[in-house]
Amino acid sequence: MLSDFGLIGLFLIVTLMFVIGMATTPLLLKKLGATPNNPNKVKNATYECGVDTIGKSRFQWNFRYYCIAILFVTLDVMAVFLFPWAVSLDSLDGVGSFSGDALSSFIAILVFIFILFVGYIYAWKKRLIQWT
Repeated sequence: MLSDFGLIGLFLIVTLMFVIGMATTPLLLKKLGATPNNPNKVKNATYECGVDTIGKSRFQWNFRYYCIAILFVTLDVMAVFLFPWAVSLDSLDGVGSFSGDALSSFIAILVFIFILFVGYIYAWKKRLIQWT
């Protein structure tokens, strides 16, 4: 048992050393002069696969794209949680009726769906889902 915790401690030490090393390496290289600092117009220009930029390089995306993406991810997460629950519900079932475990898991999933439904109604009322 102590050897298991020793391996976890060793893993944490190696991880901390890696993080500290990755954070300090650029600073050390800059102090040693390994990174020259001579900016010019060509280096500061926007690079698009070797082609010179035409027009503005920055433009704003419509915020509704992000709202739809968040709703899509939310529904995917809901499916990820509902599928194992639906598969395991049969094994939680008692003989012909809900057992205590099945009833508590059913109530938990109803609360989960209710919270997602309230979020969906909120997005609908704020008109985040409509394109016009």
